[in-house]
Amino acid sequence: MLGAGYEYAPGARRSCAVGGTRSTGYAMKRHIAVVLAVMALQGFSAAPLGTAIAVEPTPQEYAKRLAMGLWGLPEWRCLRELWHRESRWNHKADNPRSTAYGIPQILGLNRELTANEQVDAGIRYVEHRYSTPCAALRFHNRRGWY
Repeated sequence: MLGAGYEYAPGARRSCAVGGTRSTGYAMKRHIAVVLAVMALQGFSAAPLGTAIAVEPTPQEYAKRLAMGLWGLPEWRCLRELWHRESRWNHKADNPRSTAYGIPQILGLNRELTANEQVDAGIRYVEHRYSTPCAALRFHNRRGWY
């Protein structure tokens, strides 16, 4: 089954049941176009079958995957709060009072890094300097920076 109303068997004629009737040709193509348009509005891609679609996660999704794998849910929550305070998850956040830049607001961070590369650098920094995001957040709560 390909989806609501679609049937396909190798070697068989393709058909579509639209509104309780079986249809081929133009009506099926029009119905597929409508379905694909709705899917596109919902964030799905209409690539040919068998085509892998690489959708890069948002920086928050990416950071969550890394943090959950390294530390677990409580530490992810600390990291989310820490970077929300620092940059509001803006990969172009620029601190006018220092050279801190990007999502993690690391001093001297390369401005050419993608948002997810910034997350990688921030995770390495937090792990190296504080061991965990909650320890970094506690430091930030005391000092106003980390």
